[in-house]
Amino acid sequence: MRVWPWLFQIALRRSPSINFEDLEIKILSQASSYEAQSQVNIVNIYEQTLNYFFTKGLIYGTFSKDIARHVNAIHAQQKLAPLLNETAR
Repeated sequence: MRVWPWLFQIALRRSPSINFEDLEIKILSQASSYEAQSQVNIVNIYEQTLNYFFTKGLIYGTFSKDIARHVNAIHAQQKLAPLLNETAR
């Protein structure tokens, strides 16, 4: 998929002003609480968490730090927030 530069710039301007570091801490804390328990969805949670941090590494390796923070804020909102809601059930 090709991302047009002007669409990308609009998305960055609209990036959420969330503290994705807090989301990361919460999901890692939640995932670590499952280590001693037998959970059916544990593999899914671990896999999605690993994929989030892998993609975050790609984002920070691709863009400058300032732009990467905006892109990662969007990424965290789309991936971590729903994952936290799922684990809260």
